Amino acid sequence: MKLYGSLIHELQRKEKVFLFSIIISGFLLRFFGIWRNLPYGLNPDEPLLMREALRFGQNFNIGEPVKSAPFMIINFTILSFYYIGGRALGFFNSPEDIAVQFVKNPNNLYLIIRTFSSILSTLSIILVGIFIYRIFKKKSFFLWSILLYSFLPASIWTGRIMKEDNFAILLFLLALIYLYSLYDEGGIKKFFTAGFLTGISVAGKGYAIFLYPVIFLIWLQKREKLKSLFSSIIGVIAGNSIANPYPYFNFDKNLTVTFLGPILPFLITLFGIKTSEESFRYVKIAGGLGWEIGGGLNEIKDAVETGTGWFFLISVAIGFFYTVIKRKDKVLLPALIFIPLYSSAILLNSQCFPHYFLPIVPFGLIVLLFMLQNLKEIFRYGILSLLLFSFLFISLKMVIPDITAQPTEKLALQWIKENITNDKKLLIDQGLFYYGLPEKKETVLREFEQYKMLDPSISGRTFKLRLKFADENGYDVYRTFIYDPEARGLSDKRPGIYTSDEVKKNFDYVIVENSNIRKAESGNLEWMKEFYIKTLGELEKVVEFLPVGLKVKGEGIT
Repeated sequence: MKLYGSLIHELQRKEKVFLFSIIISGFLLRFFGIWRNLPYGLNPDEPLLMREALRFGQNFNIGEPVKSAPFMIINFTILSFYYIGGRALGFFNSPEDIAVQFVKNPNNLYLIIRTFSSILSTLSIILVGIFIYRIFKKKSFFLWSILLYSFLPASIWTGRIMKEDNFAILLFLLALIYLYSLYDEGGIKKFFTAGFLTGISVAGKGYAIFLYPVIFLIWLQKREKLKSLFSSIIGVIAGNSIANPYPYFNFDKNLTVTFLGPILPFLITLFGIKTSEESFRYVKIAGGLGWEIGGGLNEIKDAVETGTGWFFLISVAIGFFYTVIKRKDKVLLPALIFIPLYSSAILLNSQCFPHYFLPIVPFGLIVLLFMLQNLKEIFRYGILSLLLFSFLFISLKMVIPDITAQPTEKLALQWIKENITNDKKLLIDQGLFYYGLPEKKETVLREFEQYKMLDPSISGRTFKLRLKFADENGYDVYRTFIYDPEARGLSDKRPGIYTSDEVKKNFDYVIVENSNIRKAESGNLEWMKEFYIKTLGELEKVVEFLPVGLKVKGEGIT
């Protein structure tokens, strides 16, 4: 605390104003316009995370799959205050009114949690600055790291949506800052606390498991007793179990969120351990480390271009090798361990999105700034300015359409209502038009039965509410569900999967997301190739909605 007190004292008045302005600017980039076009254009995880938060008030989600327990609990707390305030003002009569709002008009719910997510993402800006100052003890590096992270595209992209990474990266940075304090003072209690905070961080998101090697490395460097290492392991398990006890209530459904994170399914696969069909199902859904480049090089390329830009990663790579050659301080070693380990995990991950680059940024800044401090001032600030410009360019390119453009889903829904009568049968991709498209009762019942086949444990509370608002003048909708029938033992029933002949015979219109066409082209599921390539190729394309410039955003819909 003395270290940070001296930092605040060292800042001049104009530097404090500059710091405040940068943080406010970072917040506005994460916040402004997040209410536009709700509830369309949502990230696929947002409805899932909202359900978790709402369901927590019913049964604490005991026995259910939980994506991020800390984020779920904090979201439930925020929504509880919203309910209490609404109850006091007469907007709500019972807790079920919140669930009804989620089904009928969830705009307020998403806006509240998105706003809170933006605040969490903004707080991480300050923690990155504190972390860098702890290492270099230079005011200029503190300010530059805050400036860069404020405009980091991956952080802004994540901070604009309801995503568990907004809280997870905050927990990650808190654990990381404390880990580096072990260089100042070690001992059993300190290592236990470091493990405890790391365990909580892993409960927030599995990528924090890559802090385990950092703990081990610091233990080696400090030449501490074996008891200190054991105490950190006990701390990890204790912190993780308190923050995320769900694997102990249903291990099968929460196989990927133990204190071992994505490593556990990787080890199970590695050693050929047999698991239940339910375990396999949730591992496949949640993703995890694998043997192949899971998301494909194109997905990694897209994630880099929207998350950090190539200039940052190339600069970090050069800084990494420079640090390997020139390193003089033991505090640099954790970065040299973390960066290659985590980079390998990104390549092996079954998916790759911009927010997966967030954990590598603090370590990337270490090696980058270590290299730049040895350059002449004009070159140092020139490179940092170019980095800042690249971040700002990518972020504005991403944020401006968010504010000005109409979502493809909204435009497609409007076209359906204006051009397709309700006597037509529609086959629609899972996830599209859950809000705004009137449905017949038969549609909801059919979809529930198909979901029940895919996941026999679901209670169907959302479906029951949807049934209340079913419209006999609505559309008769069928859904396609993307999964591997063989892996789930459903190759005979194949719920939500239709052959070419069935499509031509039973449906008037087929509506798909273009991303699924790309998945079919690059994937190995035969039914996807049959449906998205062969069958669609035999049908007449009626209309297509594509993201265009600053006017239309989202995924293409055909």
